[in-house]
Amino acid sequence: MAPEILNNSNNDIDGYDDKCDVYSFGIMMLELVTNEAPFKECQNVFEIINKKEQFKHPSSLLKVSDMATFHLIAKCLVPDPEKRPTCTELLKSEFFHKAEDSDKLIAVSKENVHNDQDV
Repeated sequence: MAPEILNNSNNDIDGYDDKCDVYSFGIMMLELVTNEAPFKECQNVFEIINKKEQFKHPSSLLKVSDMATFHLIAKCLVPDPEKRPTCTELLKSEFFHKAEDSDKLIAVSKENVHNDQDV
């Protein structure tokens, strides 16, 4: 869940927009690339919320070795939604230009993991 949704004191969905989806995309990409749950270093949901409120990335981001993938994920996880890229901007990133078809995308994903786990 995007930090701006966690910080929504009105408990409404007015703060939800495509920038929340970009954050979620970054979290999903991180899990797919590293093969581990983001924020797994946290013991409970309160620690995750606290880490997000302090604008700290999941520790698994440091396991992403391919710089294009790292930058794509890091851009998605920017705490300030105004500074996050749009979906259109993401599609113009180096990450997507490296993968002309799905086989290449899978290969790029496997190259991004520091360990020998299957992706």
